[in-house]
Amino acid sequence: MPTEKQNAVTSWLSYQDAETAFNKIKAGKTTISDLAKIGFDSQSPNVTVLDPLTIRNLFVGTNSGLRLEDLPMSIQAYLKDFENCRGFKFQGDMMQSRGRGNLVARIFGFNKEDLITGWQFEAWIFVSKDKVAYTLWKGTPHISKVQRQQNPLGPFGDILRNAPQMAITSGVALAL
Repeated sequence: MPTEKQNAVTSWLSYQDAETAFNKIKAGKTTISDLAKIGFDSQSPNVTVLDPLTIRNLFVGTNSGLRLEDLPMSIQAYLKDFENCRGFKFQGDMMQSRGRGNLVARIFGFNKEDLITGWQFEAWIFVSKDKVAYTLWKGTPHISKVQRQQNPLGPFGDILRNAPQMAITSGVALAL
C-alpha cells in the first residue's frame, strides 16, 4: 500500500521536542537570540511574522467583546507599547498517510482508504524590545484519522462525470 509523509521544516522531531523547547521560553527574560538557540528562529522556514495591528486584533479584536483591561497585565503592557510589538507564529507538524484496505479496489479507483497519523504544534511568541513578552501555544500530540474515498463506478465514474465537459471541449453534442 502507498505511504506518504509530510512535515513542516523545523528543528522538532516530535511533539514532545516542540513542547520541551517551548517550555524553555521565559517571558521577560528570553531574548530573540535565545529563541533561535532553543529552536524558535524567526528566520527559519514556516514562520509567520505578525505586525502590531494583527497582534492587537488577536487579543482585542473588533468582535471579541474583550477590552484591554480584561487581559492579563503582561499583555496590557505589551499592547500599550504598540510601536515595539512584534510577534511570530511558529508551526511544526509531522503527518504520515498509509494506504489500507483492498489493493485491487484502490488501483481501479473503487475504494481508497488511508490512515493518517502524526502531530501538530503551533507557538505564538510576542516580543517587545528584543525580549519575549508573552507566549501562547496549541497543538495536537496524537493525530489519528481515517480518510475514505468511495467511487462505486470506479474508473467509469470519472469517465461519466467528465463526459459533458469532454463533449463541450471537443465540439461533440451529447443528448443527455
